[in-house]
Amino acid sequence: MRAVDPARRVRQHVAVRSGLAKGALVAIVAFTPACFMMWGGKFGSSSKIQDPKLESEGSAVPAKSAREFRVRVYGMTKFVAQTVVWGEVVQGLADDANEILVPSIAVRLSIVGTERWDYTPPSDDLEPALKPLQQKDPGDDVELVIAMAGGLPKASASFHSLGYATMLGKHILLRSVSDLEEYAALQSKPEELRTRVRHRATTLLLHEVGHALGAPHEKNPRTIMHPYYGKDVTSFSALAIRLMRVSLRHRTRAKPANDMHALAVDLLKELQNESEWEPKDRDEEVAMLTPWAATPKASASASASPGPSPSAAASAAPASAPSVSVTVVVASPAELRPEHRPVYEKAVLAWQGGEAKKAWKIAEPLFSQYPDSHDVQELRCRLAFKQDFSVARKADECARLMELEKKKP
Repeated sequence: MRAVDPARRVRQHVAVRSGLAKGALVAIVAFTPACFMMWGGKFGSSSKIQDPKLESEGSAVPAKSAREFRVRVYGMTKFVAQTVVWGEVVQGLADDANEILVPSIAVRLSIVGTERWDYTPPSDDLEPALKPLQQKDPGDDVELVIAMAGGLPKASASFHSLGYATMLGKHILLRSVSDLEEYAALQSKPEELRTRVRHRATTLLLHEVGHALGAPHEKNPRTIMHPYYGKDVTSFSALAIRLMRVSLRHRTRAKPANDMHALAVDLLKELQNESEWEPKDRDEEVAMLTPWAATPKASASASASPGPSPSAAASAAPASAPSVSVTVVVASPAELRPEHRPVYEKAVLAWQGGEAKKAWKIAEPLFSQYPDSHDVQELRCRLAFKQDFSVARKADECARLMELEKKKP
């Protein structure tokens, strides 16, 4: 990474609270997304402190060919109150992130506006703040909309209390974290403290950008997309870089892709490497993408709707699953036996009439009897997303359809 004046960098990454009692500690502020936990629960407790660095992996991209990613940032009430010169903090964070994004995926974050937002999340969980953020700023003229929330009274390891990002979306919520344990561990080593804070802040922002571009969690603890933050994290993996580059080929400023069907098909190919991705997160994203992949091009493009990040998808309501609006012609597949055709048609009519639960009960006996019928398995997958199933169950119900899709010429 480029050389930076340490005094300037610490001004950007350290927020000094005024009015503290004599002898009180300075609060170190870092930006921590929900899908990261503090390393070992006590960040900085290692007896040997290393100098963490971030670097790009894979074939580097020339800086001059980098694509501008316009970003608008909102500082929520508590964050602005806690953070000195918060606009500079955000700009410094973007600059550091660009040192990785430009050579890795040819993207450069460009802060086009910072604005105070007089809003306080209703709870420690940031997810409920997503809808108000989307309503305040749909982000039609930018690639990313980021909102910064104030820190909790103490460091938290909760997935939902520290941040949220929409998978293949453009909205990110991050909460600042004051970690006095880290300060206590490194107070005699200010340079290492500044390096550590800078490394953590940069890594965590990059992680959420990765989710926005479709990257789920990975198993390798040294990669940015690992679900836990660690001081030894160095880069995006070649696997994550390849997936994000695929996503970027389809992405437009207004939405994830003009052709959601093509995007889903391409991303599902990248997710086939089961040995590297975290299984649960990979399965959740596969479940999200499958209806798009099974939808004809025109319908998928018209109904694109980004979903939650893997860490948030597990608890998301069924409404957060991708919504695909398709008019189905009630014509039973030719491979169905005569006695089963009325069953299929009745289920489709119930689905079209808005009775998804009833349609599932009617059609369910057909799913196991016709494992090689693309129409039956597609109906199974679509109806599964209308049920109160877990994300894992939805993925299971769509698994056979994915197998059939792979066999297509």
